[in-house]
Amino acid sequence: MRERPHKHEIELSQEQRFVLLQLISSGKAPARQLAHARILLKIDRNAPGPRWTDEQVAEAFEMSRYTVIRIRERFVTHGLDDALTHRLHTQTRAQALDGEQEAHLI
Repeated sequence: MRERPHKHEIELSQEQRFVLLQLISSGKAPARQLAHARILLKIDRNAPGPRWTDEQVAEAFEMSRYTVIRIRERFVTHGLDDALTHRLHTQTRAQALDGEQEAHLI
């Protein structure tokens, strides 16, 4: 089954592949991080062997297809570290009130 081209294609460098393989072989990372590393290796365009579809990867790792897509997006937009960890990017907002205004409000 052919899959449509992705908006976020994964092309890992040799160094990134090495880091992921080392992480997996050590087995000392959190389970989610190891799963994300395995997923990134499977969806890499430069990986040897047949390419896996998002559906195949999701089924193999018992995750939803949407999870695979989110990992793909996070890698492309934020890089390898953010794709492996589950940090949420919080937007910083300017403080609505300064101390003086807050004291007046109270």
